[in-house]
Amino acid sequence: MALSNLIIIFSFLLILKVADAKVEKKLQKLQSIETKQVLSNLRYISKDGKITLYQKSNGELSISKNYKIKVLLTGKKYTNYQIIEGSEGFLLISMDEKYLSLINPSKNKQIYLLDLKNLKLKKIADGSSPKLHLADAWFSYYKAKQKKIIFSKLTMPPKEISITINTGLNPFFVPKREILDDQTIIFTDMNERGEVALLKSMQGKTSVIKKYPSLFMRLEICQNQKKVLIGEFNFSKENPSSKILYLKNKKIDEANPLYSSNESDLGKINCTFNEEKIYFLKSFPNENLIQSELVEFDFKTKSISQLTNEKFVHQYFPMGSRLFASINGQQLLVIGKKELNDDRLPSDDR
Repeated sequence: MALSNLIIIFSFLLILKVADAKVEKKLQKLQSIETKQVLSNLRYISKDGKITLYQKSNGELSISKNYKIKVLLTGKKYTNYQIIEGSEGFLLISMDEKYLSLINPSKNKQIYLLDLKNLKLKKIADGSSPKLHLADAWFSYYKAKQKKIIFSKLTMPPKEISITINTGLNPFFVPKREILDDQTIIFTDMNERGEVALLKSMQGKTSVIKKYPSLFMRLEICQNQKKVLIGEFNFSKENPSSKILYLKNKKIDEANPLYSSNESDLGKINCTFNEEKIYFLKSFPNENLIQSELVEFDFKTKSISQLTNEKFVHQYFPMGSRLFASINGQQLLVIGKKELNDDRLPSDDR
């Protein structure tokens, strides 16, 4: 009895320690990268800077590799491309030919897989929100109209897993999801009342891991080669809170608190840019305003470092070995080299 009481007290003190962790300022010098093209057209830079992908207003997506330029895809004028980087040399390309003409959260885009080693490109699906998983062995996407999450195996033997979700009444809801192994998937869903839940699908059977009664709760899931993280961000004015949990050995029933706050953080967790660190947007109260900054959580030291000091950072994104933040309409470099090896494109913009 005494031992179990000690364990409870220790766990409580651990949570308090995590919650009260101080944020150290490790402010980075924000700067623009040096490119020969308009930065807003840049879609991808490899870690070594030798491969870049650009889109053009005429609908083309081009790649520059080893000082050679090749057009990968050609769509309608003003086609928008989104690039999702894997961990083993593969990219997913989401092609939206109705980027300006059809503003619909449930519309499908064309999804392509690009092998950066040999530049082989093939169309693999029509859907939205594509992701690569498990060292690029799997990819997933969402079909909003059918309310289905599709997981497809890219390696042999082929396999496909389809999960039908509820989504509630929110047309903007996109389920977060990760596949832990060939049989286990965790994902988020929403009921008709707008309440979200974390669920597990294993061998075709779905079960609820945790329900969240707050209508203002937003969940995130992030996985890298070693870790699985769950983000819980409550935007309720009466009970604001933020938590990041770590699933030990990727086991769902062994969730340990890493970070906790009494503020409603924007979150947007990234755990793949550097597998020993977590990046997310943290809220800082300042008089009557809630400011948001990009921070870095170190797994080893459990310390939190503030990287930006711009008051209202709402978006950031990785690109190869570089980390950018969107500030006042500009994409500024937070981490990484500002010089590119080669980013030339054909000069004509038909």
